[in-house]
Amino acid sequence: MSKFQVFASFDEPHDEDLRERLERDAAAPGSLFDLVGWSSAGPITDAWLASARSRIAAADEMVVICSEHSAGSERMAVEMSIATEEGIPCLLLWGRRDEMCTKPAGAKRDAGMYAWTRDVYDNQLAATARQAKELDIPENLKRRQP
Repeated sequence: MSKFQVFASFDEPHDEDLRERLERDAAAPGSLFDLVGWSSAGPITDAWLASARSRIAAADEMVVICSEHSAGSERMAVEMSIATEEGIPCLLLWGRRDEMCTKPAGAKRDAGMYAWTRDVYDNQLAATARQAKELDIPENLKRRQP
């Protein structure tokens, strides 16, 4: 099985350490994913939006690293919006065990925020990928149009 290509969304000014942790997890032996992009600093300009869209669209999934600053992060909200527009599934991880982590604006209200353990995100990445795939329905089982 090939590895999942993952874009990491996080609150860049506050949570670079969390992105580095995810990068280490991706590099660990037996990891199910490659980190192919992440949030970048700078003002949200047309060039920033184009770059973010390109990097998010190239991923199979987006891991959203939630922290106490996520709800106020404009960049994370924009990245969530882009992922939704591009049909990229999102997995929300609870970034800091000892803090009250929040979802970024744009996260689905019923989206779960999962504990950050290898077993949890490996299982959730696989489940999210399965849910995002369209069902392949054999022709003989499809409804016939009148």
